[in-house]
Amino acid sequence: MTFWRDSQTAAAACILALLCEDGTRIYLPSRAMQERLNLESEPFDQALQQLLSSGALEGCEWPYEGMALPHYRITGIGRSLLQGYREQWRRDREELDQLLLPSGFAASVK
Repeated sequence: MTFWRDSQTAAAACILALLCEDGTRIYLPSRAMQERLNLESEPFDQALQQLLSSGALEGCEWPYEGMALPHYRITGIGRSLLQGYREQWRRDREELDQLLLPSGFAASVK
């Protein structure tokens, strides 16, 4: 199991999933994402910067009550990355099910 050892990777997966949840390419403000995902500032900010630098997210600033608020949307690169995260999560979940659940129950959950 490798996926959830790193809080930044987990945060990145959650950010991408949130931006992709309704199937559209929408912009969301960064603080709204952080609150919705209930993430600490440091892993959230690190994941956001990594996603931006890799091209998985695009950012812009929108004016709001005299301030410029950062907003983000997922890109094609981000959608591919999210698919990889989802596949890794399935593998990790299957490994955990085998370790933690009684063998008869684990087989019936799938």
